[in-house]
Amino acid sequence: MGATAVLIWVGVVCAVGVNGFAAGIAAMLYIWRKQLRRGARTALAAFAAGTMPATLIAVIGLSEEGFSGEGPLIVSLAFGGIMAIGAAVALPGAMIVARGLERPGDEFRAFE
Repeated sequence: MGATAVLIWVGVVCAVGVNGFAAGIAAMLYIWRKQLRRGARTALAAFAAGTMPATLIAVIGLSEEGFSGEGPLIVSLAFGGIMAIGAAVALPGAMIVARGLERPGDEFRAFE
């Protein structure tokens, strides 16, 4: 029971961290690339934040054991899967910030 609670706690902390990272990237893209639409900024921010946890899998692929036998396929599938999950988890933070930056007078509507 204790290991499950720790795993859930780590998952929640990582989800909050990935959302915060995606929100920061969405704000950075708003400042640097104002010509991008809101959907493009949101997707880019979620994709960039999703690659952050997936880079941990890339370390396995760079080791000698990662590329022996069927290793490259498994490592690339794991990288893609974790990146997709990380991007899906990061999407709410990116959406809230991207929407809030386009309408600065409507702060109360950002959380509807």
